[in-house]
Amino acid sequence: MQSSNNKDQQRKATQPDVQTSVGYLFSAVAMRWSHAAREALESSGISPSQYVMLCGIVHLSTADEVVTQTTLSRHVGMDQMAVSMNVRTLEEKGMVQRQVHPTDSRARLLLVTRKGLSVLKQAQAAVAVVDETVFTPATAEKLRKHLLPLVGWQG
Repeated sequence: MQSSNNKDQQRKATQPDVQTSVGYLFSAVAMRWSHAAREALESSGISPSQYVMLCGIVHLSTADEVVTQTTLSRHVGMDQMAVSMNVRTLEEKGMVQRQVHPTDSRARLLLVTRKGLSVLKQAQAAVAVVDETVFTPATAEKLRKHLLPLVGWQG
């Protein structure tokens, strides 16, 4: 019986307390949101990652920044290879256009096409419903205030 108690104590000592791990909880919520967003975006024909790419390009463009894959990668916090693959897919779908950079022959400027803007508008409405489903409005506002500085953006 003693060895059974020792095993239980060892098991409890090595089990993570997932309720106190902010990273674990954040990851679980992010996965829940991503799953719901994937379903909601299906009719738009884009994935959650492609949605983030379109949002990022538009956001950087309206901030008068030159948008390249490198600036987009930094902005959205995604590695260059993943950005490249997503941008290529969006380009194949006619939602993003790459143009020659005026001063850097290795870089390409990223532009959202009219089709991309139309799809993005539809996708934003779908994602807003997901946000309301996964988060309450009050929770979403609190999260937004905490997340903006964490990603290095102004609120």
